[in-house]
Amino acid sequence: MLIASAVAWFAVLQPRREAEARAETCAAELSPALEELETIDSKLNVGLTQADFGSAVADANVAMDRVDAPSLPGECAGIFQGPMIDAIELYTSTNTEWNDCITTTACDTDRLNMQPDWTEASIAIATAHEQLDAVEQLDVAVAMEGSLAPSADSAADSDMMQDRLRNSIAAAKIYWTEGGTYSGLDAAQASALEPSNHWADGSAPTPGQVSIVVASGNTIQLVAGSDEGMFLCYYEDLDTQGYNASMDFADVDGIGECGNPVPWL
Repeated sequence: MLIASAVAWFAVLQPRREAEARAETCAAELSPALEELETIDSKLNVGLTQADFGSAVADANVAMDRVDAPSLPGECAGIFQGPMIDAIELYTSTNTEWNDCITTTACDTDRLNMQPDWTEASIAIATAHEQLDAVEQLDVAVAMEGSLAPSADSAADSDMMQDRLRNSIAAAKIYWTEGGTYSGLDAAQASALEPSNHWADGSAPTPGQVSIVVASGNTIQLVAGSDEGMFLCYYEDLDTQGYNASMDFADVDGIGECGNPVPWL
């Protein structure tokens, strides 16, 4: 039967990586604009002229305009449309008020009271920061909650992948028995021994393929590919055996990367 731990691991890993990718996209889109807002907040704590304040607000507006708002995922859109928009609007309105007062003879800038708006903007920026930090944890938690049980299709696909790998191991052992070495075993040789399998020479296997990653002396390492993008590897060197499972071929294509105990042969 299929390695239950590998199936469960695969079922959780894929949505987790998707959640992490969403969080990375969110940070990449929002961080530049959020940094410009934080710069204004920091400078206001030490004092700014209206000209410097206006320049900083202009830079922040440019950064906000560069955010691809329609493409923002889930909670990320809420951060942008909520506290970040609130902050830039407060800064923009107070900049206009300050500038208008300077250019109006009857206006006394000393009587302007912009601090309440700046405090509100500072709170909005801090809120945006907290929400952005929480995005990854929230997305990953939701993703894992919804993927604790592998689907029937996932289990069936993994069963077929394991069967292909088991047949491939048997073919490789026949080759080793006949010659006393795995050296020289390639896709063409393996196809003659096990024609029901689709073989590859060292490359990442496509769904349904088994790749001969290492075949040298007493060492063999095979990697099978699944329809759902998972890679399952088997390694053997004399009496040492191991396996591993990953969504990334780079995690299973090197010696030493298939070192987990094999419970399924």
